[in-house]
Amino acid sequence: MRRQTKKVSGPALGRAAHARLMRLARDPRGAQARALAALLRACAATEQGAALRLHAGMDTEEYRARVPIHSYEDLREGIERQIATGARVIAPQTPLMYARTSGTTGKPKHIPVTPRVRSQAISAQRAMLFVQHRSVQAFRGKIL
Repeated sequence: MRRQTKKVSGPALGRAAHARLMRLARDPRGAQARALAALLRACAATEQGAALRLHAGMDTEEYRARVPIHSYEDLREGIERQIATGARVIAPQTPLMYARTSGTTGKPKHIPVTPRVRSQAISAQRAMLFVQHRSVQAFRGKIL
């Protein structure tokens, strides 16, 4: 027999996302170290990660020393190859889509939107909407 779970929606999702964000804010250095380790673990499996010798055990200083600042043009060839072949060149997950810029200063740019990026964006939006909903008096009382 399959157990039914109550679906959480609306402000409850935002409340949970906000609470998660506030827990992380209590130890920002630790949260950042865990976030960097997770990103390095994921990106080590990409072609670019292998070329840069990324690994989850890297600390911030080793990361800074090993990974140069890249412009989009530095990454364009890899992103285009990932789009064409599906190989994990830049993004560690298969992108759900590639967000395309308008290309006002040159060729359009394609930004990989992976399931992880999408999930993080949704969580951030829910936390922000919860704060707005909680703070704005227009949401209190009866609405005609």
